[in-house]
Amino acid sequence: MTMERNVEIKTHQSPFPQKGEGKSFKCKIWLQFQSSAIQNNRVANKPQKRNHLFPQYLIPLFPSQKPAFTLAEGATHVDMYGNTRRCAFTMAEVLITLGIIGIVAAMTLPALIGNYQKKVLATKLKKTYTILSQQFIRTQLDNGDFDTWPKEGNIDIEEYFNIYYKPYFNGVNMCKYAKDCGYSSEFPWRNIDGSKINWGLQSNNSRILFQLNDGTTVFLPRNTTDGAGNPIYVNYFYVDINGAKTPNIVGHDVFTFMAVNKKGIMPQCYNRSYDYINANCSKTSTGNTNCCAAKIMANGWEIKDDYPW
Repeated sequence: MTMERNVEIKTHQSPFPQKGEGKSFKCKIWLQFQSSAIQNNRVANKPQKRNHLFPQYLIPLFPSQKPAFTLAEGATHVDMYGNTRRCAFTMAEVLITLGIIGIVAAMTLPALIGNYQKKVLATKLKKTYTILSQQFIRTQLDNGDFDTWPKEGNIDIEEYFNIYYKPYFNGVNMCKYAKDCGYSSEFPWRNIDGSKINWGLQSNNSRILFQLNDGTTVFLPRNTTDGAGNPIYVNYFYVDINGAKTPNIVGHDVFTFMAVNKKGIMPQCYNRSYDYINANCSKTSTGNTNCCAAKIMANGWEIKDDYPW
């Protein structure tokens, strides 16, 4: 059943002025009464969903009907809602939430940053090892096995480097002094206990200092020994994987590799037992930690929790 009734609706002020704005318009309201069959099927006392498409101020006029209407010609819009209360967080709730987030961040960020730094260090160390290994393979292809190269006293170290090493790197920056490689001191490296390492970083008649293209500093002293302790000429590579940047500590960013005949480039202590390596590269280690590169390599190029970090 349908009933028609004329009502007057007041339009709102529009941000875009239109003809007849602000006036009252008459529109027709059609009230459609629901059939008794539908009414009987409703569950008793079940709350009815409010029809928000119908103006709130017209609902009291037709409490039991389900209304619909059309606007009169020229009307712009009709108020659908009355005053409503908007929900929001209080300042106290916001501050408490931010405080909780800050506490959680303070507890988790140091561990996340530490793990990230360990991964970066291990990745850089492996990259440096790969560069040294590939260089050593290429130079032996051209110059014969390492044990046939000149020994100490038979050749000047600069000439030695220019023949057997320099041509096989993909570009190097030679450093006459430590400052040429970005260091502020001739003795920038330290042991894990803070003691100074007495290696003067410079190029002279007994040592070579240079940087790779990625900024890694490489230091080659002349008077060294092989894995068996026999005197040999330039077979140790001391590398600082982030150049002059801190911390410049052995085991953190300074590591030791060595050239070994028939094996190639190997980390120092490669031929030692894991117990020996661990004793010289752990959180309880003091003084020299030259075995740390061997420990990282033995652990699959990963830095474990017992690493002296």
